[in-house]
Amino acid sequence: PCGNHSSAKYTRSKFDQGHMVTSKEAGLFTEFPKDSMPGAGMQSSFSMCNIWPQGGDFNRHKWQHLEFTTAAYAAKTKHNCAILSGPIFNKGTNDCIVPEGNEAVSGDCSTDSSMLKIPSHFYKILIDFDTKKYWAFIAENFYGKAEQEATDMLSTLSNINNAQGAVVTFD
Repeated sequence: PCGNHSSAKYTRSKFDQGHMVTSKEAGLFTEFPKDSMPGAGMQSSFSMCNIWPQGGDFNRHKWQHLEFTTAAYAAKTKHNCAILSGPIFNKGTNDCIVPEGNEAVSGDCSTDSSMLKIPSHFYKILIDFDTKKYWAFIAENFYGKAEQEATDMLSTLSNINNAQGAVVTFD
C-alpha cells in the first residue's frame, strides 16, 4: 500500500526513517472508533506510509525540534488542533536510495521500483481550529549538518501547495 517503502531500504544507508507525524503528535488527538478507520491515531504513525528518507542530522535535530515545537503547542493549549506533514519533491531532483549499497544517487528513479525516492524538503502544518490560526513550515532535507531553526522554516500554505509533489487542500 505504500509503494516501495520498507525498513530494509534504509539498512547501511546514511538516511533515517523520518516520521512525518510522530506517535506523540498522533497521540495528542482523538482516536477514531476502532471500526471506522483501521490503524488510525498513534498506531498509524508506525506505518511505512508515514516514513520518508531524512538526512540523519536533520531528522535527529531540526525536524525533531519542529516536531516537539508543534506537539508542545497542541498539548499546552489543549486547543482543537491538527498537525499535517509530508514530503516535497522539489528542485528538479530525482535522488534515490539504491538497493545495493544504499547510497544516494541522482537519476530517474521513477522507472525503477527497487529505488526509494528521497524528498528534497518536508512540510509541516499546525492548525489551531479554536483560534482559526495556522503555522506552515518547509524544511530542506539536509544530508549533512542541518542549520535551520523552527522560525527559519516558517512558510505559507501557498508555498507548500505550489511546491512540486506537495498537495495540501482544505475544504
